[in-house]
Parts: sequence; structure tokens; C-alpha cells
Amino acid sequence: MLVEQAYRGYLNIIDDDFYKDIIIKNYGIRVSAILLLFISLVANAQQPVKFATLDFKPFIWCEGTVARGLYSDIIEELFLRVGREYQIECLPWKRALNEVQTGRVDGLFAAFKTIEREEFAYYSALPMRIGQYVIFTDRSKTFTFRQLSDLFGKTVAITRGHSVSDDFDHAKELGLIKVIEVKSASTGFKVLLAGRADAYINDKIVGLFEANEQGLSSKISVLDIPIQEANPAYLLFSKASDLQDKQQIITQVNAKLESMWRDGTLENIYSDYIELIYLAENVVINRLE
Repeated sequence: MLVEQAYRGYLNIIDDDFYKDIIIKNYGIRVSAILLLFISLVANAQQPVKFATLDFKPFIWCEGTVARGLYSDIIEELFLRVGREYQIECLPWKRALNEVQTGRVDGLFAAFKTIEREEFAYYSALPMRIGQYVIFTDRSKTFTFRQLSDLFGKTVAITRGHSVSDDFDHAKELGLIKVIEVKSASTGFKVLLAGRADAYINDKIVGLFEANEQGLSSKISVLDIPIQEANPAYLLFSKASDLQDKQQIITQVNAKLESMWRDGTLENIYSDYIELIYLAENVVINRLE
């Protein structure tokens, strides 16, 4: 208001209409430019970081369009510390990865590192969790597994969009392992027990939890030797998204996530879900000797 009054006062002391006209035009252009810049800055400051995730109980699950669970709590605390608004969209995993690749969402959680994903996404410096994929079989049709070649010639079910390892993916591409992609862990076990697949591969805790939820614990076995070693799962950021201050946010996320590991916050969040995780890890399943 003071600037406007000073400007009007300045016009009053100018007698020449020509100069008044020039000043008015220039003033209008400058005000418009300033307003556009201000609107852009405000919009950017208020632009929430858009994440995609999937049902991966007991770590994350979706109640309608609302994400719940351990991962959700980690993200909530993390972005409270970063000081930035965020949104979470629940999607099937393969679609979620595609949304990150095309830049429709800014990020995704939580995912293992693969060569393919590193082409279209940045990874957080530290993981959100350490996971491990194992092989589930029909208890009446189990087999010995010691190395990847033991799966050659077999049919394996895996949740759509999941990546077990680069070696597994390569064997799949060569046709050494036939893969059936399924929508969820629930569907994976149905395919397995219907005899359409020799094995189902998923995260150990997620698979055990789902088996218990579905009342299938007495019908399946989990092989002793995992198909992958313990593997960190990270927060991903899309390289293609239009998030203006992306690198700054990634830097802040890395710093705040490290502090959450160091100050015990992550441990405290995990403890809130320890009963669900303990239940999954201690489902009674006959293991191969």
C-alpha cells in the first residue's frame, strides 16, 4: 500500500502526459512480472511431495486411499523434520514404478536397488528397512533350493513389478525361469496352492504375515535358503518429476533420515509394529532340513 501511494504521488508531480504514459506502462509490466514470480514462488513453496506406495502389510497398507503402517509413520516423521507437505497415493506396484519413471509422482517407498530403477530414480542415502526375499512352496510339493539354477525349468509366481535380483531377472529374460506375475501376496499363494506355480517369491515377513492372515500357514513351506541376501529398501525420487527443489529435498531427506536412525526414532517406530512383525516371523511353518 505504501509503495502504491508513493507511486501515485510521483505521478502527481509529473506534468508531461507522455512520460506519465511510459511510467504507467513500465510499472504495469514490472508489477505483472513481480506478481508472476511471487505466485511461482508461493506455488513451489506449497507444492507437496507426491509419493506412491502399495499394500505391503505389515509394513504399509492402504485403507481406501489412506496409507497406514510402519512406512507411513516413518514418512510422516521424516517430512515433519524436513518441513514439507507430502501426499501418498496407493497404487499397484508395477503402476507405481511406472508413475515414478514418467514423473507423475515425485517418489515411491520402499524399493530395492536395481540397475533398471537407477536409470529413472534417485535413491535415499540410507534405507527405510532391510528386507529379504524367500521362496514359498506348497508343503506337499516342496523341493531343494541351494542356488538360482535350482529354479531353472520351474514356474515361479511373483508380485507384479517386484524385482528379486538382477541375476533372477536375467534368468527370466532368457526363459530359464517361467514367471507368473500376480497382483498381490494373496493371489500369489492362491496360484501356488492351485498348482499353477512351483513356488511363490516375496519378502519373508510380508509373505508369512499374509499366509497367517489367510489361514494358509499349515499349507505352505518356506525354504531355508533365501533367494536373495538381506537387501536394503530405500525411498526413491523420480528423475522425471517436475518438483522444482528436488535436489534440496533429497539432501534434507538424507540428513533427516540419518538423524532418525541415529537418535533411535526408527527403532521406536518399529517397536510400535513389533507385534505384527513378530507374528509374521513366528508363524509355525515346517522348514526343509
